Amino acid sequence: TRNSMQARCAAALVMLGLLAVAAGEGYAKAEGCEEAMNEYCNSDGACRLCPKAKKYARLDVAAHQNKDPQWRCYCEHTLSKDLQSWVNKAPKDGSKSWLDYCTRHAKLEKVLKLCKEGTITTDGSEVKEL
Repeated sequence: TRNSMQARCAAALVMLGLLAVAAGEGYAKAEGCEEAMNEYCNSDGACRLCPKAKKYARLDVAAHQNKDPQWRCYCEHTLSKDLQSWVNKAPKDGSKSWLDYCTRHAKLEKVLKLCKEGTITTDGSEVKEL
């Protein structure tokens, strides 16, 4: 059926994403759906902080919540050089730019779920009927 074919195609796309992660590309916790999750973070209204900077979906802690990782949209300048984790350290200039992130746990969990089940593609596009 059409739904089972969509599910198989989605599974194949997620597997390709996981292979890229295994090869050292991408963000493993996004399970092959990093592009879709980042697309959400950079969409209009998702996170208005640092409007000119690229944002990345990461499962990490926050300044006010340092024991409970949640999905957040982190502005690029708040992440480690390899873009894998949030740098929990105030800059020497005293600015608050290290706090440029938006917690969007439920929304990003939904994007991840939709991507893994094949409702959206790994780049965040809606799956078109054949």
